[in-house]
Amino acid sequence: MAARIWSDVAVLTVVAWAYGACAQDKPLELTPAGKAILQGQIAADRAALNSPSGPIKPATFPLVICAFPRGLCGAVNRDGTVAVRPQYDWVGKFADNRAAVRHGGLYGFVDEEGREIVKPQYRIVDDYKLGFAQVDVDGKSGLIDRDGKMVIEPKYGFIEAIAPDRFRVSEIRQLGGSVGDEDFSGIRTITSTASSITLALPELRDTASGVIDISGRWIEPLGAWPFRPFDKDDPSIRWVQRDKLWGLARADGSWLVEPKFAQTDSLRDGVVRVTLNGKVGFVDRTGSFAIEPTFDKGAAFEPSCLAHRRRNRICLALNRSGFGGCFAHAGLRNCSKSLCLAFCMRRAASVSLMSPAMRCRVARVRPGRKYCWGWCSDKSVSSGVW
Repeated sequence: MAARIWSDVAVLTVVAWAYGACAQDKPLELTPAGKAILQGQIAADRAALNSPSGPIKPATFPLVICAFPRGLCGAVNRDGTVAVRPQYDWVGKFADNRAAVRHGGLYGFVDEEGREIVKPQYRIVDDYKLGFAQVDVDGKSGLIDRDGKMVIEPKYGFIEAIAPDRFRVSEIRQLGGSVGDEDFSGIRTITSTASSITLALPELRDTASGVIDISGRWIEPLGAWPFRPFDKDDPSIRWVQRDKLWGLARADGSWLVEPKFAQTDSLRDGVVRVTLNGKVGFVDRTGSFAIEPTFDKGAAFEPSCLAHRRRNRICLALNRSGFGGCFAHAGLRNCSKSLCLAFCMRRAASVSLMSPAMRCRVARVRPGRKYCWGWCSDKSVSSGVW
């Protein structure tokens, strides 16, 4: 009898092992909803490459997706194969060949092949930049390298790499995110049962920042000069203020552009709004003027859109090359299409915007009203955008 019982147990064990092996060998697949999301993203990428306004950067693969069975998160390649096994409750976007993952409320990192480089162990992490990632240890920030080794001990309020051997640090700890789900963004989200409010907090840590090397030696003391971000994707270039004027500083402390601007902004759509001698213009990533400072007022560029300017009481809509213009007037009587067109052409010539390639037309005419809208643009500007 005992022998029979042990025989039955052995059989059940073999069956269970075989079932587990089969389940393990079974290909990991997205749910139907996940497959639809993937196909939709691939279709959107094709459409983006053929956009009338020019190619738009496609999605980055592996694509993070939380549409596996049981709601688990992982990442898939463009062909649908699994890059990161669905065993996490959250996966971040890949940066520097690393993505943050969360399991049991703690964060770690995986690479693009799905290998777990850093086991989930930290309460808060930041994306990798220049081979380093900021992590939280008992309320202080330190840096780990690409292998997960702690290279700068956690003793700062904030730290980020701005070059391979230069690190911006601050004593001020300014967390973003929401309660229980904090991050290092500095953008706070307050959620109630009725609504959610997002607050972009002032960058207090920029007013008390300094720069150290990987050994911890101070290169620039804390609070020596006010900082501002220039390009959120490239912290190696920063706005630095000296004698109330702003310039662009490299990570080694040298100037890309010496301080001369009264007001500055962050990089948007490849250009930055600046004010020089009371006039608004735009500089590119190299610090060179993409659009000369000739305008009284200006708004920041939006991605793939135009920016609006004012010069001599004329409203202008510019592309990133500085071409084109939109003109409004409040002094015309009995406004007609021909009158408005002639006025726009005359106004365009008066501010030196006319060229052999320019063409003028009217956007809006209100008969009997004292204003009309029209524009002049060159051949490089899509009429669909205008």
